[in-house]
Amino acid sequence: MKKIDPCKLKEIEERHWEYCKCLRPKGLDKSSQMDKFKKLCIDNPFDFSRNYGEFPYLKNELLELSEVDLKGQYEDFRSNKLKKDWDGVKLIDALGINVCPYCGINYFSIVSKANSGIVSEATFDHYLPKSKYPMLALNLYNLIPSCKNCNSTFKLDDPQLIINPFFEAVEDLINFKLLPGDTISNILNSDYDLQIEIEQKLPDDEKSKNHIDVLALKNRYNYFSDIAKSIIKKKVTYTEEYVGELSDIKGLCLSPEDIKKMLMYQDIYNDNEPFLKFKNDIWESL
Repeated sequence: MKKIDPCKLKEIEERHWEYCKCLRPKGLDKSSQMDKFKKLCIDNPFDFSRNYGEFPYLKNELLELSEVDLKGQYEDFRSNKLKKDWDGVKLIDALGINVCPYCGINYFSIVSKANSGIVSEATFDHYLPKSKYPMLALNLYNLIPSCKNCNSTFKLDDPQLIINPFFEAVEDLINFKLLPGDTISNILNSDYDLQIEIEQKLPDDEKSKNHIDVLALKNRYNYFSDIAKSIIKKKVTYTEEYVGELSDIKGLCLSPEDIKKMLMYQDIYNDNEPFLKFKNDIWESL
């Protein structure tokens, strides 16, 4: 649910352009044409401060680039069919993303697979669908690393704009909350049906609402309500007094802070873990 590091994007642009410019059709050698082609590949189509309006460069001024099949070329980029030193897996690795920035639930992994090279469990969501915007199929800022659930099950080609992690962090715009009537005794009952609410920090923000609804975040997180119960049980059990007593045990040689990290914080101590925002919000809500 974190924002993708913009500094890494700038470093990646050059590598992505080196790959893309080799895909240009024969005869596309004029400086003006190359500038337009480069814009399609590595310019930010969501930067309306640059007077692009609603993607005017996808209209008449690019008719001369109509032979560019970037939608078709995307499949080669994703699978490294062209055997280049830059592809979709290398892009995800260079961005340094381990957890889906859309949902914060699923890990990404990049592993070596026998006889088929390096593969990634992550997919790319085209924030603007390539079915409608085929010329942006390889645009760097239109390729959002995402888990298969977010991309292939929930978002698909939904026309509603959701939060784009290249520019905003989902975790900055929502909070996970317990229901007002939840009591500790109820929550710690193994049979209690704990329900988690998701609150928009800006109630009128349409993108936050769409993000929650389109990606079915409330239902997906409530499927893991036992994680919330575990966090709550730890906070209730390991009081300051109890932690102090443990640190006083002879021979243990652990400070209260060390004990907290071992007993309570291991779920929220690492800054690059699934469910991190969810766990932090539940922890702070008590």
